[in-house]
Amino acid sequence: MGSQEVLKQYNALKEQYDAVNYDSILKAQLEKDASNKKADIDTFSSGYDSQINNTQAVYDKKIAEEKIAYDSEYQKNAVQKLINEKKIAETNANLGLTDSGLNRTQQTAAQLSYANQKGKIDLARQSALDNLTLAMTDAITTLQNEKASGIRDIENNWKSYSEQQAQNTYNAQLNSIAGQLGELGDQYVDAVKAETDAAAEVQKATIAASAKAKENESKKILWYNTGTYDEYDNPIFRNSEGKTQAFAKGVNPYTGTRHRDAKYGTFSNGYQPDNIDGVKLKNTGLTTNITGKTQTIWEANGDQWIWRGDLNRYDKLIITD
Repeated sequence: MGSQEVLKQYNALKEQYDAVNYDSILKAQLEKDASNKKADIDTFSSGYDSQINNTQAVYDKKIAEEKIAYDSEYQKNAVQKLINEKKIAETNANLGLTDSGLNRTQQTAAQLSYANQKGKIDLARQSALDNLTLAMTDAITTLQNEKASGIRDIENNWKSYSEQQAQNTYNAQLNSIAGQLGELGDQYVDAVKAETDAAAEVQKATIAASAKAKENESKKILWYNTGTYDEYDNPIFRNSEGKTQAFAKGVNPYTGTRHRDAKYGTFSNGYQPDNIDGVKLKNTGLTTNITGKTQTIWEANGDQWIWRGDLNRYDKLIITD
């Protein structure tokens, strides 16, 4: 395959890489998980709705029974009024005081006693009903609050799950395309060399490449940002062997992948994030040789970090006494 054909494929693949969008992937994942989330919420809500209805029914029964109980008290008071009135009438009749003021006073007293007793029953009845209604309201409100809290937990759990799945898909797509871009980049270099080198030089290059491969087995290749860019505005790096290569913006030349925090900003090399989850890193002024070379210790969110370029990630330092 000629170098121009390889370059065409590379550019087409580069457009795919740039088109990978986390927000679009997350939206699709949320839509995919929506029915399962709704099913979980419906199942959870159904259980609490049943408890709420049962609680309502229990208190409705208690309230009805309380009303019936006080109906009996009203009846007793009414009967006692009739008994008192009859007793007063009979006593006064025997004494010949049927139309006397005393008779009327005694009848009024009986009526007043009835009214007073009825008032006491009214107050007791209303207090009992108010207490039951308040208890019912408290019980139902508690269940409703628990239901709302449970629904929020389900929604948050599904949101976290969808975000993680979307992040996994996002990373997988980027890694897949980045790997292909790396392969095409190598193919392009090889194609150009094959087209420009003479037949004698091809053999020489093969021998040199074999020797270089053996040398690389014992020496780590380091990459340095040259501060220049190719025709597609991709940063160009030079390795410790003098080889130059362009990588997509934010792509780590050691791993061929882009760190997810690079979108919030990077250091001057163009791929190392200058933040942890969007929180800017601060130079502690300290260094460490834990990785075999002197490295800056960074701080963010109260933790200390060192950059692992070979792994394209920050590792948290665990401080022990």
